[in-house]
Amino acid sequence: EVAGRRQTRLDRGFRRAALKLTSERAQRHAADAMAVLLQTSLGDVVIDLYDDEPGAPVAASFTKLCAHKYYHGCLLYQVQPNCLAQTGDPTATGRGGAAASALKDASRRFVTWGPNRGQQRRPHDRAGLVSVASMGKVAGDQGERHAYGSQFFFTLRGEDTEHLDAGGHCVVGEVAEGMDVLQKMGALYLDADGRPWEDVRITHAHVLEDPFPDPPDFPDCPPSPTHEVHPAERVTARVAYGAAAKEKDDGLTDAERAAREAEKKAKSQAEVLEMIGDLPHADVEVPKNELFIAKLNKATEDADLEIIFSRFGRIESCDIVRDWKTGDSLNFAFIAFEEESACVEAYKKMNNVLIDDSRIRVDFSQSVAKIWSRYTMQYKGSAAAKLREKHRGAGQSFDKPAGVPGHYGPVGGVSSGRPAPPFSGYDRKPDYRDALPSGRGRQHVADYRDRLDRRDDRGSRGREPSRRDDRDRRDRDRDR
Repeated sequence: EVAGRRQTRLDRGFRRAALKLTSERAQRHAADAMAVLLQTSLGDVVIDLYDDEPGAPVAASFTKLCAHKYYHGCLLYQVQPNCLAQTGDPTATGRGGAAASALKDASRRFVTWGPNRGQQRRPHDRAGLVSVASMGKVAGDQGERHAYGSQFFFTLRGEDTEHLDAGGHCVVGEVAEGMDVLQKMGALYLDADGRPWEDVRITHAHVLEDPFPDPPDFPDCPPSPTHEVHPAERVTARVAYGAAAKEKDDGLTDAERAAREAEKKAKSQAEVLEMIGDLPHADVEVPKNELFIAKLNKATEDADLEIIFSRFGRIESCDIVRDWKTGDSLNFAFIAFEEESACVEAYKKMNNVLIDDSRIRVDFSQSVAKIWSRYTMQYKGSAAAKLREKHRGAGQSFDKPAGVPGHYGPVGGVSSGRPAPPFSGYDRKPDYRDALPSGRGRQHVADYRDRLDRRDDRGSRGREPSRRDDRDRRDRDRDR
């Protein structure tokens, strides 16, 4: 609410200043006017300067500095909301800058001026005034005099500015064109010191009309500098104005922008899944040649499903997901094709098809379970059987007698160069202890499993063991 009142007050001040400027400019003589054009990051500002007393020496110094490109690259380093916007200091610290006299003699850093007897300073009575900041009072017997350098500010309001008059600041001109630029200055986001978070700079200064003659032996105007930041600047540069507002999705349609937002959300979710261990890495992609089949009849077999879907192309795998204990179908399956086009065609033709008196649902698979198994080398079920068959067909013995089935995970003979432990029987299921590099490690795991069994026995003491207890214990062991 307070900010809204300030903005309303600021807009009212700008409108009042614009009306007053229009009436006063119509009364002024064109021959008496001189103007300076300042190009800034926010836009162009045309300043009509006062070439008559009071303040003519200060206005002349300001004009010469503009002509000599002194303000090129200067930062708008302080903004007081609904009050003023200050610039003109090459160091951007508020303590630097020099008058035009320093261009000829470096020892004459400031120009001094004070109103004569019976003369009054121009008041800061409206928005859009250009005033050169006072650098302090000068002692002497010539009355109240102040030192002026290169720093100047724009007034952003016309009320409650008596403190500017009391500070000795000298009004040298008024904004003729570019009041909207001053409004943008007043609306900038600021830090605690009043500096804008985005760097606004004076990019160029042009003197359109200069009625002041150059002093004797005054240096000629240099060519336009090429630097964007003033070499004397002593503060850390920030992002240039407008650079932070350029979004990557500028110019996109609503659909494209929604797709980009969905992609960002999916990326964020994948990173979370990677951190909790559900994905091998955040950039993993689901297979594009695999279908997910749901609402299958429990009587449907893998071979039946493979025959039905083989009309669309060669099938790499067809697996019905089954209960690990009973072997009953869980009514869904995964089918992988060799070609992606065959997968797309099957999706189009087989959705809502009736198979074994059950209307199935077909969709593209979003599962990365097989990729995760390859990443962790923990193959189970049909994947393990196929890998064993693949090793048997390739003739890989892994230091075992001929005809022994191949392994389905990492063992010592593959991962560490150690010979694989001997098999006690061809029908024995592969055990995780086969992958241990030494007998000491194998004994450590066996002791650990014995402790788990004893703890489970203590927990079940005093009650009849049930089939559910055995299943729960096996579930815990498998999870561990």
